[in-house]
Amino acid sequence: QPAIERCLEMRLDGVFAFSLTRDEMDLLQRETQSYGLNIGTVYNTPCAKGCIQVRTDEDQSLQLAVEHLANLGHRRIAMLSTRPEDALASWRLGAFERAMNNCSLETADELLGFDNWERDMADAEVRKLMSTHHAPTAIICHRDSTALTCMRTLRRLGFC
Repeated sequence: QPAIERCLEMRLDGVFAFSLTRDEMDLLQRETQSYGLNIGTVYNTPCAKGCIQVRTDEDQSLQLAVEHLANLGHRRIAMLSTRPEDALASWRLGAFERAMNNCSLETADELLGFDNWERDMADAEVRKLMSTHHAPTAIICHRDSTALTCMRTLRRLGFC
């Protein structure tokens, strides 16, 4: 309530929400409805009826990333993401597969790793990816902290 009152004092037209649960989003909608404040969400925050949802262009960003890596000579490109049950992860994985196909590169289940937003899990997935006979030569990560964990693990394994 104090945050909503502050928005009203500032005469804002709306608010953007990030990383709210469904219950938190429902509460925000109930509290702002009578004031006529617009609600927007970012990425996978549940979007209540009538709100705006903003997302990045996963297809273009992954296409550019895969093209760049392919131009550097990489052919076995892996992806570290959250579980495909997550709507955003599913969207990203589809974009990754389309980008790989557009660059005439093969995708394989063994080139997909899932970290479930946990550092230890990301570390284990990188170790699993790199332990195969045909290890990837590049790994695309779904977020910065996963990329940092990936680089740290690769360093510890002696790959860089």
